[in-house]
Amino acid sequence: MTFLPEPRLYILRDHSGIAAMSAICTHLGCVVDKDTSGFLCPCHGSSFSINGIVLTGPALRNLPWYHVNGMPDGTLIANLDKKVSPETRFVI
Repeated sequence: MTFLPEPRLYILRDHSGIAAMSAICTHLGCVVDKDTSGFLCPCHGSSFSINGIVLTGPALRNLPWYHVNGMPDGTLIANLDKKVSPETRFVI
């Protein structure tokens, strides 16, 4: 997993493909940190699973996933205007 500071995304690559997840806490917009079991908001203590699901608040919404397009030259583009479900997040 790779963190991109701008636009504040985590890029995940595994056997299913490549995906982009927001690194912005859905509580008040702090950048979440990767920890051993998922993600933790350093500002108010919200925790999220590795899939961005809220485990503990105060955040009430999951971290969003974004559609990723693969270009012919191998470039990947995360479309921040197009949210996807965790089940359909991967591009191969």
